[in-house]
Amino acid sequence: MNWTEEINTAVDILLDGGVILYPTDTIWGLGSDILHQEAVEKIYSLKKRERWQPLILLVSSIDMLKSYAINIHPRLENLLNVHGQPLTVIYDQVMGIPSYLRAKNGSVGIRICTDPYCIQLIEALGRPITSTSANLSGQPFLNILVRCNRIFYSKWILYAPIVGIPEKKGHHLSWSDVIPMAS
Repeated sequence: MNWTEEINTAVDILLDGGVILYPTDTIWGLGSDILHQEAVEKIYSLKKRERWQPLILLVSSIDMLKSYAINIHPRLENLLNVHGQPLTVIYDQVMGIPSYLRAKNGSVGIRICTDPYCIQLIEALGRPITSTSANLSGQPFLNILVRCNRIFYSKWILYAPIVGIPEKKGHHLSWSDVIPMAS
């Protein structure tokens, strides 16, 4: 599917330091450009999330992952192929990721997207984006775009790419599995 107009608008917002509301390969998420610390802080404020709870990063491909994660297990691609659902891997050694996106121990959770919209968005931006569920911290995640917009839209400029996004996005209710990747 072609989301060129929606993706270009979202990328412009990300590059300007904005926060977007967007469909991920799991649930609706809040995201920002990894290079805009103020946008990352907006997400924490929007969600009322404690700063010690790091956000994850979404990448578009194994090649993009290799630009940021050090010591990727040689069988990771096989694991991703057989796992069958989104998988966030915690990497204890990364490069090119700002310190404000790392956990206290320096690790970062990174997921290779499988969703076509997310892949196109990340490719257009040219680097990973942050991701976290579109809900208030500690509350159930929101599975209906209208509820996400009602809670978050008035707080900061957000972008929800509604046009052309498959209906399943409003009802896809799953988390990513998370595994550590020790060096």
